[in-house]
Amino acid sequence: MLVIRTAHGYNSRVHSWSRSVISFQDQGALPPGTTLNGVYALDRRIGKGGMGEVYSAREIESGDTVAIKMVLPEHSQNDSVVSLFRREAGTLNRLHHEAIVRYSVFAVDPEVRRPYMAMEFAEGPSLGAQIASGGALDEAEFDILRRRIAAGFATAHKAGIVHRDVSPDNIILIGGSLANAKIIDFGIARNVDGPEATLIAGNFAGKPRYAAPEQFGLQGGEVTAQSDIYSLGIVFAEALSGRSLDMGGTQAETLAKRDKVPDLSAVPANVRPLIEWMLQPKPSNRPASMQEVADWEPRASGRSKWIYASVAAIAAAVVGLVLWQPWVQFLEGPQRPGVDEVVEGPEDPPTPPPDDPVEPPPAPEIAFSAASPVRIGFGEDVSLPLVAFSAVREDDPPLGIAASGALPDGLSLVESPSGTMLLQGRATTSGAATLRFAATSGESPATDHSLDVQVLEAPPHFETRSLLRESATGPCLFWRAIALAAGLAEIEVFARSADPMIALDAAFKARAGFEAQIQGRLVSERQCSFLAKLPTPGNPAYLSNMEISLDRDEVALTAAVTGRVARGTGAQVFLIDADGAILPAQVDVVPTADRLSFRSRAMKEGPLIVIAARFLAGTAQSVDYDLDQFLNLARYGQVELAFGYAEVRP
Repeated sequence: MLVIRTAHGYNSRVHSWSRSVISFQDQGALPPGTTLNGVYALDRRIGKGGMGEVYSAREIESGDTVAIKMVLPEHSQNDSVVSLFRREAGTLNRLHHEAIVRYSVFAVDPEVRRPYMAMEFAEGPSLGAQIASGGALDEAEFDILRRRIAAGFATAHKAGIVHRDVSPDNIILIGGSLANAKIIDFGIARNVDGPEATLIAGNFAGKPRYAAPEQFGLQGGEVTAQSDIYSLGIVFAEALSGRSLDMGGTQAETLAKRDKVPDLSAVPANVRPLIEWMLQPKPSNRPASMQEVADWEPRASGRSKWIYASVAAIAAAVVGLVLWQPWVQFLEGPQRPGVDEVVEGPEDPPTPPPDDPVEPPPAPEIAFSAASPVRIGFGEDVSLPLVAFSAVREDDPPLGIAASGALPDGLSLVESPSGTMLLQGRATTSGAATLRFAATSGESPATDHSLDVQVLEAPPHFETRSLLRESATGPCLFWRAIALAAGLAEIEVFARSADPMIALDAAFKARAGFEAQIQGRLVSERQCSFLAKLPTPGNPAYLSNMEISLDRDEVALTAAVTGRVARGTGAQVFLIDADGAILPAQVDVVPTADRLSFRSRAMKEGPLIVIAARFLAGTAQSVDYDLDQFLNLARYGQVELAFGYAEVRP
């Protein structure tokens, strides 16, 4: 049963409505012959991604074949998705180049009620498929592809547009020809047959294996045209070598591989300098523009030119030496003493006494992301930075980092390129470990630190929790268990729309064999960024026995928001309004009971999230922590959380 809390109270009819929506989605593609605005007739669906789908269609009047890119029905009312879709249409409307797919119209059909755009029908294999089936490109073929695609990106960059999702799947070879290659997907759409999903969240967009360092927040974190140059460098390396470049892996591995130029030994030597230039970790060290990539010429072509240049250089040096030597003697007089001759001179300065004190170099500095112990929930996926080392001076030798201590099964330590030691993996056994870290820099003394890591016991009904976690997917979605028992799963779900709640409801029932009791909480788009900061559902932060109760579920605008936190001694209370603003609440402790009361004021119409946070016993505490600091420490199992929800109405 799915019940969604809205501004008009609890909607108990959502459950039956959700079934009709799920049945509609199961029907799949729109049938052939479906017309859009009386202008286009659909033929067949040729692709489907996470937010959109692509149909081949014909223009009814002319009979010309076009491609129709359409928002999926479950996202047609999602403002953020439609905004991205509209942005792609506006982007393509500004771009005119033979290597960029052409756009013609953006509209919403009154019957289908889904935004769509009509565009050039780019029929042909992707570059990725061509590489997989045909192997590496030779240098002549690569030259054709490079000049065309780089010129297309140069046009986009001159218009102020950065693609951010450059990959072999987003380059289509019309008719299988490299000379007719075209760039696609300047927005939300994804190639249906592509093996990797495109991630769009916060400042990151693209396929992780092809993303530039700055798309992960490295090298200043600013995504520019140089980011597309880096991604295209990976694409070119794969096209020239005929195989994938090893740029993925775990989070730490992916970051580490962007700290240096990757291994390009499989790339032909004649064009390797260009690829190395494009794949420089620092954006300012890459080509200044895509036009430079398009105009690039090898400095030497072939072994014969190299040999000729080398011989010419040696000959010039020999002739110059022969001709110059007499003039040196004429100008400088007799020949200077040779290496075997003794030259009188001042005595060497005395050697300082061996017992002079020498100042030892200082030890590396060390920063700790969390206090000991770090608590991890059983079965939880983690990627936590534990410690960070840094040299005292920039010119000091590189740091060496060592760690010791046996971790519980499923967890491992990985060093990232920034000198941060990450704890990664999924905790599959409970237990505790003491980790010891040491950092050295040249001859400096080592800096030592120890940290305890605890994996908690598996909670009751862990299997049900695992099924819920597997069923809850998608952006802007957070759930927490209220009550779990045999054949019972009562959960609270926060999401931007009903769609992910409906999907969770259906997926969980299919896996578990019974229906979850879902209390749905609709949130605003700006509150999604807050949900993204919350720890994963397996985190110990949600094992809290604190409980928030509000005096009213609906609050008038500018009125007081009041409530209590049972078993909440020591907690701080925050409110997150519809604009995503964080409002601290005034807290009053009830001295005769283990609870506190709080009050704040509702200043923005829409959903209101209330959260209580406090440190767990045995963890270093501070009364000055803000909500972001609480949420960061909650990732390490050092803070517990409780939630409340209300609607602010005019």
